[in-house]
Amino acid sequence: MTGFFLLYLLELEDAYFINWTPLLLFFEVKLQKVYLFNYLFIVGAGRNRFWIPILKVQKA
Repeated sequence: MTGFFLLYLLELEDAYFINWTPLLLFFEVKLQKVYLFNYLFIVGAGRNRFWIPILKVQKA
């Protein structure tokens, strides 16, 4: 079974920045024995930036 998790963040100011690494590591730690991860970051251009981690999840 393959599922897709889409997490998104709309940045309104440059001062507000979220590092997704802890979140991704949390998912890896929780599911490392069950799932394999492929994730891609898509960054939009412009003043408002979209940070979109897409995790392709596959059952091991």
